[in-house]
This record gives sequence, C-alpha cells and structure tokens, in this order.
Amino acid sequence: MNALATPELRQLMDGLFEAKSQGVSGANDFVGYFAPEKANYLDATMGWRLGADPARARELFATWKEGAHSYATRTLGDTDGAIVFMVDSAEMFGAEIRTISSVDFEDGKIVRWVDYWSGRTWPAGLLKDLSVPADQWPADLAEATVEERADPAMRQIVTELAAALADGDADRAATLMSGDVEFDDLALNVHLTGRQPVHSFLHKALPLIPYGRGLSIRHVVGGRRGGGFEWTAAGRALPGITALELDDDGRIARMTSTWDGGARDTDALVTLYRLTLV
Repeated sequence: MNALATPELRQLMDGLFEAKSQGVSGANDFVGYFAPEKANYLDATMGWRLGADPARARELFATWKEGAHSYATRTLGDTDGAIVFMVDSAEMFGAEIRTISSVDFEDGKIVRWVDYWSGRTWPAGLLKDLSVPADQWPADLAEATVEERADPAMRQIVTELAAALADGDADRAATLMSGDVEFDDLALNVHLTGRQPVHSFLHKALPLIPYGRGLSIRHVVGGRRGGGFEWTAAGRALPGITALELDDDGRIARMTSTWDGGARDTDALVTLYRLTLV
C-alpha cells in the first residue's frame, strides 16, 4: 500500500477526475464532491474563486473542446487534507495546466481547493484573457474558511523547514532531508537529487527564490508521510506551494514546489536557473 496517500483519498480522486473528464455530462457528479454551501475552488495563478455551483460548472465545461480530460499524477495525504498533482489537458483552457493543488475536506466533502501552477509557458494573451482583472483579484485564498487538520508530524516538519527557509539557513534545511532527497521546482523546471546538490542550490538561492528568505506559511495539509504547505513570498503577493514526501525516519525524501514563474521577468528566472548548476 502507498503510505503517502490513503486508499480512501485515491478512490475519491479517481471518481472526481473521471466525472470532470466527462465534461458537461459529468458536471453534476463533479460538483457533488464539494460541500454545497461552503466550498471554495480557487486558482492562484488566474485569480478565480468559484463555489459548488452545478450550473456554473456546466457552463464552464461546455466551453471545453473534444478530447478534454483531467487527471492526477500523484496524490498525498488523506480525506482530512491532501496535495494533488493535477493535469488539465490543453482542450480545456487552450494550453496545458500542471498544478500542485491543496485540498481540504470536511465530512468527506471538499471545502477548499486551490490550484497553484506556473503560467510562464502559456501564451501571454491567453493567460490575460482568462485571468481575473487586477482590481477583482481575491484578497486571500480562503484559508480562514477551513480548520487546519494536517497530521502533527507533517505540521512539525513544515514548521521546521519553513523556519529554516525563511531564515535563509540552508544548513538547517538540509538536516531535515534524507541523503537521497529529490528536489523539484516546477516553475523553473529543475530537478536535483541528493542532499549535497540541494544544499548547494539552497545556500545560493534562498535570498532569491520565493520560498526562501522571509517566506510565511499560509496553510498546511496532509498526513504523516505525505502533504505540504502553501506559502507567501516575503515582500510580494506571490503565493506558492511545496509538497513534501517523508521517509520512514520522518526526513524529507522529496520536496516539490511551484509558483507562478510568469510573475518574474526572464532575467530573474535565468539567474535562478543558473544557481541550479551546482
């Protein structure tokens, strides 16, 4: 059995994505996975904030082209709170979306779902057309509407890691990781393997990456072995998320972050990418 996600979570997500991929005919079933009066579905890149409205779901799904489909590539946590790696095919919105999503549940229903992804590879005009106008952007991501129910072990490792990152302390962050840790930044499209390369990157990059010096925790979700945290970058309204997978000893075996790379200019991204050449 996969200790990173419970069978109940995997079964729920299988059903949800099957309904979503059916388009209009599956809209009612899709919305049925959400708490009808309380649910918030948010997109941190486009500024969307939707509720559990079947009519709105049918209207949105009707705009999708033939072949539209959505699926999860990885799930972490349980039916209290989860991290979902999701793909929306290009037929849905005009270009592919790959998210890390934070999901909160109450009584078996989703009460908060937030998609985080980088719009850097999207056509600029398409992203602008689909995004909420700046003066209508949500003031928050509805984290105050839900109770944090992360496993204490996940909350502890998140607290320690976030404190080290916020202090710019790569040495302290590295002590929380396994020797074979895998590190991914999806916005930079970077993958590093091993504590030493990850430490080297963080040592140079923590003053510059959005989940580095000065970050603050927004919300924590997940079980004992799999979960993660939403965060806000210091001095900027740039939100992001970091997924964590822990080994049997409670050390970080995999750390995957994403944020909107489109919010940074090309020169800044090139600088960050060069720092990965450890």
